[in-house]
Amino acid sequence: MVWRIGNEQSIRIREDNWLPVQTNRSTLSPLHDVQPETKVSTLINQGLGIWNSSQIEQMFLPYKSTMILGILLSPRLPLNRIIWGLTLNGRYSTISAYKMLVSCASSNNAGSSNLEAQKLVWNGIWQLRTPNKIKHFVWRAYNNALPIMKNLCRRHISTSKICIGVIIRDWEGNSFRALTMTIPLSHSVVELEALACRRAAQFALEIGLREVIFEGDSALVIQAILTGSGYQSAYGNMIDDICCQAAALQFSIFYNVKRNCNLVNDALAKKAKNYTGLQVWLEDLLKTWSPKFFLMFISSVE
Repeated sequence: MVWRIGNEQSIRIREDNWLPVQTNRSTLSPLHDVQPETKVSTLINQGLGIWNSSQIEQMFLPYKSTMILGILLSPRLPLNRIIWGLTLNGRYSTISAYKMLVSCASSNNAGSSNLEAQKLVWNGIWQLRTPNKIKHFVWRAYNNALPIMKNLCRRHISTSKICIGVIIRDWEGNSFRALTMTIPLSHSVVELEALACRRAAQFALEIGLREVIFEGDSALVIQAILTGSGYQSAYGNMIDDICCQAAALQFSIFYNVKRNCNLVNDALAKKAKNYTGLQVWLEDLLKTWSPKFFLMFISSVE
């Protein structure tokens, strides 16, 4: 079980499990100056609802500070919630618990494993009539050596930028507004997509749109918005934020589209890697336009 950060008033930095990783959920950095009862809320800029990055980078080891800055926060500062951290939807399942127990057992027995038996297994794998790249992939996966985000952070290798792109089209398909921004590394693709959707809804409100059709390529995020199924997930606060923003519009609807139908916005998100922070393109409004707009959002990882 792990805390999903909300208003942070009751979560302790040192004693409670609040980091979004499957092991070492409590902080392991040398926090000599932090009292046992110090709350996570002291790491938050309460006025803006964002992490105090400079304070976090001073207190924690680099890979831990990167992990913390990647935790999504809601400016609404909702209540904290305990969720099951081993599933995407935050709900307990017997299969996820079984996998956790098997993983723990494997770790505990790692030192007493039969090396001769492992040698026989790997000899069999190397003799398979498959391309060498498949064999190498199996070896790297078994040794936890794949360049996934978690491993890159663990090895203190820069994961570069996470980029969000938002583009607004009128009813005829003409683009007239766009936004790109870089953000700290989050902990799953679905969290990035939820953050992109929230920024898209915020953008619509900022420029005064009232009737909007949102399109994104994350089926999980769109389904969570439409059905409320993500309220227990790590990105549940983002879903609630999106629903609150959508409620402020006169009309809104959310559609899931395939990424190959969202190529322009994909290119826009990748373009954000050439910039730092927020970039907004605001062209003159068309003289005649339909009251409804298509607002497309996407995230991209370099």
